[in-house]
Order: sequence, then C-alpha cells, then structure tokens
Amino acid sequence: MAHSNKQASLFGKAFWEELAVYGILVGAYLFFVLRILDRPLAGLFHAHRAYYAAAALLLILFQGIALDLLTTLLVRIFRRRS
Repeated sequence: MAHSNKQASLFGKAFWEELAVYGILVGAYLFFVLRILDRPLAGLFHAHRAYYAAAALLLILFQGIALDLLTTLLVRIFRRRS
C-alpha cells in the first residue's frame, strides 16, 4: 500500500511539473504567433487567401510536429528523474 501511494505521489508531481513546462511553452508560442506573425498573416489573409490557407496549414503541421518532439523529450527527461 505504501508503495502504491509513493507511485501516485510521484505521478502527481511529474504531472504538475509537465503541466508547468507546457504552460510556459504555450505562453511563449502564443507570444510568438500573436506578436510576431500577427501582421504578416493578416496581410497575407487580405492579399492572398490561398497563400494564407497554405501558410496556416503549414503552421498547424509544424506545431503538431514540434509538440510531438517536445512531448517525447519531456517524457524521456521526466522518466530519468523518477
């Protein structure tokens, strides 16, 4: 029973650590997209909607790839620590 409680405690700690890291990264990503890409994407939207659609799809694709790589890295880091 004590072993089970220790595992649950470690899981909870790792969960909150990962959540904090994700929160920081999401904040940084939102800053990047909203502050840096705001005007170029808005201009592209008004000038060339087809290019805007392609750019949006590429951003979604790269975001998914980056999130997958980041998740894999974080899981490896947190596994080593526990």
